[in-house]
Amino acid sequence: MKDKYKRQVEPRLTEVKVWARNGVGDKDIAKKLVISYNTFLNYRKKYKDLENALLEGKKQACTIIENSLYELAKGGEYTETKITKDEKGKVTEIVEMTKKQAPNITAIKYFLGNKDPENWRDRAEIQQGHTFMNLESGKVEALLNEFKG
Repeated sequence: MKDKYKRQVEPRLTEVKVWARNGVGDKDIAKKLVISYNTFLNYRKKYKDLENALLEGKKQACTIIENSLYELAKGGEYTETKITKDEKGKVTEIVEMTKKQAPNITAIKYFLGNKDPENWRDRAEIQQGHTFMNLESGKVEALLNEFKG
């Protein structure tokens, strides 16, 4: 078993990390390595370098997406290139324009709700006697219906 791992998997650990970073699933990684999915799962348990390559790649993917979400949430400037062609398809003009992107409210809500849930999750506070209860938004409606009915 170790010989097959050393031949087919170990030399491709850098590729495995890249595939994981690019969102390729475990079953597809196994296919790319030309091993069965069960063998892949066994190798993950047995060989820490494979497990580490997968985790590192997936962590990089999360960081890339998190940074993109942050950039979308805060808005900013970006460059847009407009290419004009004549009827023969020859480029006649290239114009680069700097444009502004407003902060994305949905991205802001999602980012803050995950990074600081104590202060930013969807919730409502209901006073019951002298006790305050924090309730998620879906539970508030259920409680109101219970009191009405």
